[in-house]
Amino acid sequence: MKPLLAGGETLHDYLYYTTTWSGRFAGVRDRHYKYRDIVPNDSPVGASGEPYNAKPSLYSLDLDNEAHDVSAKHPEEAEHLIELLDAFRKENAINPRGWIAPQASVASQ
Repeated sequence: MKPLLAGGETLHDYLYYTTTWSGRFAGVRDRHYKYRDIVPNDSPVGASGEPYNAKPSLYSLDLDNEAHDVSAKHPEEAEHLIELLDAFRKENAINPRGWIAPQASVASQ
């Protein structure tokens, strides 16, 4: 973890983010971009954690500190990360613990 925090490369191609309270998947990033979706984040005290007028956004991690939405300049990057996030959500709904399904030949033995 120390090399990663010092600015080193991650071993993962994509990192997924969850909300603080609800645990819903709210974002995904690759090495250059981060896509953040707006999902419910109901807290135990009844407040929603989203700022007023929040909208899904794409950030360039190479050029910015996640302050400027670049989805209009890079729609192909936004679409790619949206597809990854949707696929990850579907996979997690089927297999929420992330266990690898046993192979058919092994399971029948």
